[in-house]
Amino acid sequence: MRQIWKLVWVCMSIMFFLAGCKNSSHKSGIEENLNLGQRYLENGEYEEALIAFSKCIEIDPKCEPAYLGRAEAFGDLEQWEKGIEDCRAVMELNEENTKAYLVLGNLLLAGMEQDESMWADEYWFLMDLLQKKREEEAVGNLILRIEELAVANPSINPEEQSGAEENSLWNGKIQIVENMEEIDAADAVENKNELKLLYVLKKMDADDHFEIKKITVDKEPYYILIYYSQWEEAGYKGDGEYHGVLYEDGRIRSVLRGTEDANKVGDTGLNIDGQKVYDLDGNQILDADSRYELNWGFFHDLCRARDRDSSLFGYMNSKGEVVIPCIYENTKGFESGAAFSISDEGWGFINTQGQWLVDERYDFMGDETENGLYCVRDRETGKCGYVDVSGQFVIPCVYDKAFSFNGKSGDKNRRAIVFFEGKGTMIDDQGNDVLGEEYEVIASGYEYGLFPVKQKETGLYGYADRRGTIRIPCMYDEVLTSWAGDGAVKVRLGGEEYWVDFNNQKTEPVELSEEARYEWSYMMGGGQLAEADTYYVLDYKVYNWDGQVLLEGKEGSSIVVIDGTDFYYDDGAYIYVYRCEERDGI
Repeated sequence: MRQIWKLVWVCMSIMFFLAGCKNSSHKSGIEENLNLGQRYLENGEYEEALIAFSKCIEIDPKCEPAYLGRAEAFGDLEQWEKGIEDCRAVMELNEENTKAYLVLGNLLLAGMEQDESMWADEYWFLMDLLQKKREEEAVGNLILRIEELAVANPSINPEEQSGAEENSLWNGKIQIVENMEEIDAADAVENKNELKLLYVLKKMDADDHFEIKKITVDKEPYYILIYYSQWEEAGYKGDGEYHGVLYEDGRIRSVLRGTEDANKVGDTGLNIDGQKVYDLDGNQILDADSRYELNWGFFHDLCRARDRDSSLFGYMNSKGEVVIPCIYENTKGFESGAAFSISDEGWGFINTQGQWLVDERYDFMGDETENGLYCVRDRETGKCGYVDVSGQFVIPCVYDKAFSFNGKSGDKNRRAIVFFEGKGTMIDDQGNDVLGEEYEVIASGYEYGLFPVKQKETGLYGYADRRGTIRIPCMYDEVLTSWAGDGAVKVRLGGEEYWVDFNNQKTEPVELSEEARYEWSYMMGGGQLAEADTYYVLDYKVYNWDGQVLLEGKEGSSIVVIDGTDFYYDDGAYIYVYRCEERDGI
């Protein structure tokens, strides 16, 4: 143990001395005692080192190297608390002193290795201090080592739970509750035949936030959890980010390294930290050539790479080979097997071999890369249709106008709005009309939930969902909003204008906070309004498509859709991750 501390100090001492102390009038006495303290440390004379460093502090109470030298000596004497006090004194003098965080981390790590139970009360506070410098590689590596030790130690538990066994993750900020029978809110499920509770997570702070992303690797499902401890204008981002992978039953598989945001965990489970690439278990599998900047995540074993010399984009595989040359001004990822790209040749979609999906006869009508079908227009006829990732026409060019499909590849209710002979309708991914001749779509698209339709016979208006089901009857003289973006739509009946919800009940539009709007509009879909194959979410409630309430959240809670069957419910204290079981007829 003492040899470790010697090595730490030798590496740090030169920079400490160059940094100097604040009181220049006593500089010679300070340097003399600093040098003396260092020699004592190297010789294992720790008591004498304490005396020398303390003399420096007496001369200049703001001498940072002396505090850190004394902290290191306290560590060698296994007086961990006193050493930590000296580190905190340096942080109060200069919170940017990275060496203070390194010494603090080593003290905490060494103390835990000697007696883990003694840190149960202080662990979380000290780890919060270390998070301020997590972006520094040396500090970040220390944090990972400490976290691994903490996860394996059941004695470090910030809050006693009667009858509930828990695993800690991300410094205890979020805990997986294994004994879900203890969670009262799990009884909120109205129809247990349709909802399956996968796992529950406990939040240490009601303001803490995280996202869940579901991926499939080798046909196995994995849940990627991204935890954010602070809010910024662009969303829950910042220094306090942790990542983990769970088994479906909630057990921790691994804590991921790298990965600045959810997009960087692609469909292969690989995640990126600068030039380094890690697998689901946190093992480094690649350190890419520094000439290339990696981002966007690995999809179909390809990651977008920018050539730093030319500033052009191409794609690298997980072996570090640039398999699609860096010739594009801009590109996206291969989420659905094709990537939107711009080059000197034009713009459009390329496949995983770097080939354009369609020839120059066709124009692409958008840059969507997530839905597996791409809208194109025939330049000769002006008609629109859809091609797949191989460039083959799934739906021929027969429409006057056509718009991107809503819903990912594989979703049962993937739909698109098209116009034919001046009339709008909704089609499935085989080109079948799912709305029927009786109704006409009167808007070009929709983002969530409902879109306005007109009943041809009566001339009255209502709203349909993407299954083609009329959710709000065609009984209104006019619809005043084109899509249900605020959890409600505005209609006119006679001389009265008012708002109705999905169940045609009078209501008021939901006023969303900045945080809630970000969660609703930017993340995986959800917040106040979202829909999936087997259910839809509206105003803190989950409904099946028969309109029955499956789960009702508390006011101020949020429900976020993960994919077509899964969602999570955040009540401020716990996160409940559910799967909506398929039923006949859905």
